[in-house]
Amino acid sequence: MDFEEAEAKELLRQAGIPVPPGELCRDAEAAAAAVGRLGRSAVKAQVPSGKRGKAGGIRLVDNAAQARPRMVTPWVRAS
Repeated sequence: MDFEEAEAKELLRQAGIPVPPGELCRDAEAAAAAVGRLGRSAVKAQVPSGKRGKAGGIRLVDNAAQARPRMVTPWVRAS
């Protein structure tokens, strides 16, 4: 089976397995709002490929203002 991170986390959560908090966001404003709620986060591209970090698909942000320009794709997860 092949899952993207957001799908896998939801399946684990439904099975009662603890997972770190996070939100699937579809635009920069939603990502900024999620970071505002969650605090320091990793903004991650949700793409079915390996080596996201090396490709620039994972960006660490400290606050909501940093999340907007670091939005790398329309499908990200703040966690």
